[in-house]
Amino acid sequence: MTAARVGTVVVDGEVVPHNLELQQPDLRAAAGAPAAREVFVRKACPAGRPAAAITCSFGIVAAALAYTLFYLIAAPPPLPVAAPLPSADRVLTRVVHGSCSKQTLPQPFWRTVGSLAPDLFVYNGDIVYGDCADVARPHEAWSEPACEELRTAWADLFAHEEFTSARAVTPVIGMPDDHDYGLNDCGASNPYKQTAKDLFLERFGAAEDDPRRSRGGLYTSHAFGAAPNRTQVILLDTRWFRSELKRDSGAAHGRYAPYTEAEAEAGRLTMLGEEQWAWLEARLREPADLRLVFSTVQVLSTAHGWERWGLIPTEVRRLRRLIRSSAARGVVFLSGDRHVGGVYVQPAAAGLNPYPLYEATASSLTHTVPPSLATRDEPPHEPDADLSSAARRLGALLHLNHVGSVDVDWEARAVTLRLITDDTCAAPAWEGCQQGGSTAGATERSVTLRLDVDLAPPPECGRPCATPLNPAATCAAFEGLFSCAGSSELLGCNCTGCCAGEGEL
Repeated sequence: MTAARVGTVVVDGEVVPHNLELQQPDLRAAAGAPAAREVFVRKACPAGRPAAAITCSFGIVAAALAYTLFYLIAAPPPLPVAAPLPSADRVLTRVVHGSCSKQTLPQPFWRTVGSLAPDLFVYNGDIVYGDCADVARPHEAWSEPACEELRTAWADLFAHEEFTSARAVTPVIGMPDDHDYGLNDCGASNPYKQTAKDLFLERFGAAEDDPRRSRGGLYTSHAFGAAPNRTQVILLDTRWFRSELKRDSGAAHGRYAPYTEAEAEAGRLTMLGEEQWAWLEARLREPADLRLVFSTVQVLSTAHGWERWGLIPTEVRRLRRLIRSSAARGVVFLSGDRHVGGVYVQPAAAGLNPYPLYEATASSLTHTVPPSLATRDEPPHEPDADLSSAARRLGALLHLNHVGSVDVDWEARAVTLRLITDDTCAAPAWEGCQQGGSTAGATERSVTLRLDVDLAPPPECGRPCATPLNPAATCAAFEGLFSCAGSSELLGCNCTGCCAGEGEL
């Protein structure tokens, strides 16, 4: 053991031994407020002997300054000031979201976010790019869970002036995707996921008793406002539990092929894991008028072989059934990951989702894929011609850097999903920027939904009635959208008659 450094000071006229190490807290105080310095000097320096007192005082102040300098250099930098989340009773009217932002690139999108003045900004995956993978070795050979690349990536972001300035005034929450979980396209076998989780919670200042610290993954939820204006924000973790995907080297539009339902069932393949599924069901059963469900990977798209829920088809079906069984109104999906933007709709279907499901994919904030990019590693992301009836894309893909916005008009009971350009880049090449290619803040895609009509189960006939509607006319009104069997279950059309003027339809 190293011997303590001992000196002498005069206290109340007496020379006494003094342990310098034990005095360090007082040295820190001596470098603080004037009152603290005065008390310290009066206690540690002799009274009645001015020359000795002055010498002692200078020595103490010099030591205090030296200690303070050491402390500032050696101590980790404090986290940037963060705007608090909205209060639980706050009625949200605008939530902005985005994904895929490289911490090494300029981040002018924060200016666009600021101009939108959202109640909340949601980082929906790939907040930083800190991949830990050594591609020369297979997954099984990776044995270093401490990923310095990821630590450096987070440090770079939290030193990024555009980020720190924006976070000081805009409430920010988020969910990691693959690049901030440390491994491209990762799932449950990712050896870096615990390190990545710990870094995320540390960087966003999670409390020691945060429930995410005591369970797998980082899924979480928030609720704001009261009925009839209550918004639920659900962030799903699509990485921690997810089963391995099936590679397809010959895929024309991606790198993966979907499992068959038989394969998925036999392998008990999962996107969320049973723990998170149970948690999600509980959240969907809570009262809410609008539910913003964030998934870092796409939920509804079926037209490509990149990462998406549909690669494990049983999980998509389970999600659609859960929306029905939980009677959850107002579900809207928000996703990222793709480096292109788009808006999608999944029509209602008997036994599955009782109303159409909409999804806005906002990706990327800093490096969207330009339409001209078509290399071996990045083939065309999604053919415009393949707008399948299973999950239709509404309009063309967006190839400009952008954010997504959810605007709520509670008085009109309307929700508008928008994709908005976030800078002036044309992006003629991967991670390139040709200024003047777009106008920051321009709405490029938009769809408005009626909260109590488009995002709610249709009413059902409450009782038999004396004056039924013409069943043929009732079913024909929905022809082209649903089959008679579908409308029988979903729209109150039972094809034998429903209440006219006295039922709930």
